[in-house]
Amino acid sequence: MGERMKRSLSWAIRGLVLTLHALLALGNCVAADASSALLADVSIQFTCQGMEHDSLESDIEKFVLQNGFKVLNQGRVQRLNGVNLQSLRILGIHENDTFIEFMALPYQKERYAVRLNTRPPTKRDSKLEGALEKFLTQMPKCQTRQVSRGENPYAARDFFDQEMKRIRGLFRQAEELKGHRRLSVQARG
Repeated sequence: MGERMKRSLSWAIRGLVLTLHALLALGNCVAADASSALLADVSIQFTCQGMEHDSLESDIEKFVLQNGFKVLNQGRVQRLNGVNLQSLRILGIHENDTFIEFMALPYQKERYAVRLNTRPPTKRDSKLEGALEKFLTQMPKCQTRQVSRGENPYAARDFFDQEMKRIRGLFRQAEELKGHRRLSVQARG
């Protein structure tokens, strides 16, 4: 991959990270007009002190896969391409229009957040929400710090659709990067 493409990708990823942090913050607050924001059905902040990074990533990926999501470990994709914006960022999309996102919180060592969203209006998936909370409490060296639940009216659907489009775009970009890497390896070989 050329230096120019790496720089462009780096700035694009930084912009997405900032957008995501803003959306996560919105998921943790109460909006005056609920139709002007996309709240997380459930968002959880947790710590994992002294847990090895690879083990944490692996456990999260397994949980997301076991619950029927397609998984993208964006943190790993970034590291493989010389970009290191977040130590941990794992996204999952489900065919039933649900997404889940785990991320390291910036400037907070060993502190993470996860958010789960269903297509508005909010349709609670108590089984999945319960499995998520159980997963976090049973992970060794991890402790839940905060749990928030939000409700989205039908009017928040446009926000959700934009977010799903963005996440699907990240999955496509990751696939394209894999293709570029295969092509560059073949060209050298």
